[in-house]
Amino acid sequence: MRLPPFLRSTIAILSLAALGLAGCSTPRASVGFSLLNVTLADATVQGTTAVFKLRLQNESVYPLVVERAHFRFFLDGALVGEGVLPESVGLRESSPADSAVTVRLADPAQVERLRALLGRGRVSYRIETRLGSGQVDTDDVVSLKTVDIGTVDLH
Repeated sequence: MRLPPFLRSTIAILSLAALGLAGCSTPRASVGFSLLNVTLADATVQGTTAVFKLRLQNESVYPLVVERAHFRFFLDGALVGEGVLPESVGLRESSPADSAVTVRLADPAQVERLRALLGRGRVSYRIETRLGSGQVDTDDVVSLKTVDIGTVDLH
């Protein structure tokens, strides 16, 4: 049975519209962060530095490049400091990569609080992140704000 011309046209237009909408959907990049370790580096004239070792997890099925990231680190509810990702990190689909972020601690009281937390061993953390990333082989740039919460054993 042959369909009337107006019905064929309507079906064709609806099919093209559905294909166009499906092709326009861009998968959302998703990156999670977990804290692996925190260490205190040597004190200098500018202050003491803490190194936060992080695991970046690409939660997407597409490869991503994290080009820039700004972190705020909280341990046991208190802000310890802020830092930036030192270099771009490429993440394969659904896979992790490790990186280290250096935080300058200018306040001696802040250093002592961190030293006490490191001595306790197990601490809770919160990482607030603003980052920019792009999907590999596309022009899509995604800006994300994330909050990651967990606990870490620092011994």
